[in-house]
Amino acid sequence: MQRSIATMRLWRLGVVALLLAPAVGRSDVRRSATDFLRTTPRLTRWTLCTEPGSRPALDALGEVLERNKLSRPLLGRVLSNPHMQPYLSRTLPALRQVDHLPGVDEVLERMAQARDGGSVRGPVFEVIASAALKDRLQRMATFVDGNEVDGVLRDGTIVEMKSTVGTRGDELLAKAGRQLERRCHGCRPGMIVLSWEPTPEQKGRLGELAVSLRTGLRVMTVDPETGQGREVFNAPPCLGRPGLCPLARGLNRLRPPPPRPR
Repeated sequence: MQRSIATMRLWRLGVVALLLAPAVGRSDVRRSATDFLRTTPRLTRWTLCTEPGSRPALDALGEVLERNKLSRPLLGRVLSNPHMQPYLSRTLPALRQVDHLPGVDEVLERMAQARDGGSVRGPVFEVIASAALKDRLQRMATFVDGNEVDGVLRDGTIVEMKSTVGTRGDELLAKAGRQLERRCHGCRPGMIVLSWEPTPEQKGRLGELAVSLRTGLRVMTVDPETGQGREVFNAPPCLGRPGLCPLARGLNRLRPPPPRPR
């Protein structure tokens, strides 16, 4: 009888230990983050330790530090950049998902060197968009055949990421198209990740770009605030001549026929 009571007590203690283990783990992770933040400016400490809703970002920082995949001096420079403060609460949870990828250091270096809000917005979006791509992304901020690209998927797709808060959508979309035409070389699929919803006119230009590439084009939008992404355009590869591509035939049907010679 006494043995069964002792066994029951041990079982209960084990259950309590299992229930408390995640909380203890979170406290250790949070302690690592707060210890690291002592070397950062007061504004950074206030943003991550005092501001409402900052606990997920603080926990994400602790997990990144525990995994030790990134350079701590580089991470400290990023956190100390005053232009990064408005973006820390959404950047750190995304960074936790991509800190193992090759090329993430290059993106963080751009964050650390940013001298205004405009120059920091691009690398911040690259981290958030890379997290939205999840396990499909193989590398960030790398070079393909001597050309710099924002990312490469596991299937070899070249990724370009564009973010804007103004009316530069047409300009950035055209730039992404030129970059993919140079980098895909007619043998790699392309993908564009945007921070905004493309207009019908922009989707028409994407169709023309897909015909030009002939290797397939996908377009994805990612909300910079929530990190949620969805695919808004998917053109299959156009094998052989452009005239054999279903998308090209559809575009040709929309164009007026050429004038007959007299």
